[in-house]
Amino acid sequence: RRVSYRSPWRRSGGMCRGCAAREPSAAEEERLIAATAGAGPDKVLFCFGCGYTSLALFGALRAKGWTVHATCRTEGKQRRLRECGLPAHLFSPADGICLDAAGREALAASAAVLSTIPPADEGGPREDGAGPGDGAGEGPDVAARLLQTLPAGSLPKLRWVGYISSTSVYGEDLGGAWVTESSELRGETRKAALRIAAEGQWRALHQHLARQE
Repeated sequence: RRVSYRSPWRRSGGMCRGCAAREPSAAEEERLIAATAGAGPDKVLFCFGCGYTSLALFGALRAKGWTVHATCRTEGKQRRLRECGLPAHLFSPADGICLDAAGREALAASAAVLSTIPPADEGGPREDGAGPGDGAGEGPDVAARLLQTLPAGSLPKLRWVGYISSTSVYGEDLGGAWVTESSELRGETRKAALRIAAEGQWRALHQHLARQE
């Protein structure tokens, strides 16, 4: 089963659906670098998640003079990343691990925020009684949920937000047909439905942050 796609970069809101497990091409790297280059004089990126795709991007950004912070879920990976010179912060709400003071400070100083974390499948309402949705503090994407609940003015330098999604939102098998940004979203699997919900959550976050300006 496969899905062909014409362009991996979603033009609206810096969203990317081309997150295959491969090193991004030079053109893809340059596209995100160009998008974040206008983020402001403070070249600081905070990335939720630190996997294969984001690591390749970090190298390109750091070569351009950016400071990159990232989150990971375990102390072992945090230690390895820090040994390589990458400031890493623990973040795994499913395990009860929230950003510490240093992580929140780095987030507050960031001009660009990128999320590569897959949406959480919690299987029902959270302990606070909230279920999936697009409101503040709700939805399957834990990074967006955190940003939604920050007090107004917590991100004074933020100029750009990006989310890496998946081509699965277009369906499991289109027979090799091309898809574009206007193609119908088809959540045929649980994971795809969660991705679509997370995309809506990030769009709602954009509106939420815009109202704070």
